[in-house]
Amino acid sequence: MSTFSLLFQRAAVLLIRPAVILAEGRFLPGMNTLIFLVPISAMALTASSLPVHLQFLRLTSASSDRVKVERSYVSGLLAVCVTALSLLSLALFLFWPGISSVLLLSICAVFLIEKFSDELTRYFEFRRLYSRWFVVQLIRSAWLVIPIGLALIGYDYQTAILSLACGIALISITAFFLFTGLKPAMDSGGLALVKSNLAYLSSAGLVAMHRQLPRITVAALFPQFAHIFQAIAQLTQGISLLFNVKYQIPYRSIIARKTASFERVLYPVFRKLLLLVIVLLIFSLSVAVLVPSVLNWQAGLVAVLAVAMIADSLGFSIATTYLGYLPWYLKPRVAFTTFCLALAALFFCFLSGYLILTASDSALIVVPATTIVVSLLWIALIRYRHFRRIKL
Repeated sequence: MSTFSLLFQRAAVLLIRPAVILAEGRFLPGMNTLIFLVPISAMALTASSLPVHLQFLRLTSASSDRVKVERSYVSGLLAVCVTALSLLSLALFLFWPGISSVLLLSICAVFLIEKFSDELTRYFEFRRLYSRWFVVQLIRSAWLVIPIGLALIGYDYQTAILSLACGIALISITAFFLFTGLKPAMDSGGLALVKSNLAYLSSAGLVAMHRQLPRITVAALFPQFAHIFQAIAQLTQGISLLFNVKYQIPYRSIIARKTASFERVLYPVFRKLLLLVIVLLIFSLSVAVLVPSVLNWQAGLVAVLAVAMIADSLGFSIATTYLGYLPWYLKPRVAFTTFCLALAALFFCFLSGYLILTASDSALIVVPATTIVVSLLWIALIRYRHFRRIKL
């Protein structure tokens, strides 16, 4: 499939979620369900993304241990799902005491949709079955439109979300096992696989917090801005889409071979892109500081946020490319130290950004500015620790 076709498929899917989020804000004012449902389930998905699939995706027709690897992968995946659902439910109960049982169950069901759709689309992508990838991604997002339509004709909105989420979750799980040809299993091999990859839980958690905590914070502190903020965030993921099609998908084989070729080939390009990130960040902050009236004008606020969030998406794409490379390149113990240092940087920056954000309701520009700084620090940390000796 051509690069244009890949880009078209991913762009078509990308537009659905921001449209749905804006539709909720426009047609169901005051509901404010998706602004929590989408980022919380996405954060749970990312945080639970242990790389239990690596050995499975490396299998060939000549692999003598195929049955063992497949069974371990399925067992590990199910163990991760059960654990993640338990921790997600506990976290929601502890940190959101007023959450309704319907919303809590909806978030858990959407997590299952996201988890099994994510595993299936990864399977299709590695086998270059891009049309099937597109169909799964389309269903994964488009079903969110239906509850809004049902609410407009009189049905209870949250009940409609829960009912549909449970149905789509069942379809997603069934489709995963049907198309991969795998069978449900639970054994010690899966638990051992999860245990051996626990060090990478830090990486998954880092990515989850980087992307979703700012969205949840804005939804909680400034619900009047949450729909437009999350819609812009979803749309600017188009930058990540372009980045992945151009710089990640074609280089998967280089990454899988555990060589340093990835850094030698792509860092000169990354360096120019990082300069663009810094320029866009300085521009958006300058407008916010020198022309504060722009932030009191809705169109101006959207424009400044869009510029900053484009830079944020680009910086995040480069940072997560490096993070995603570490499981293939380093031993878990070495990678874990890097993840801990990255976590410390994230907490420091997020705490600083939160204190500024609570001081003024016109300081939304601080949110993407903070996440950009985090991405830049992560890239600097990883390059210094693991790539500085590579001859470019």
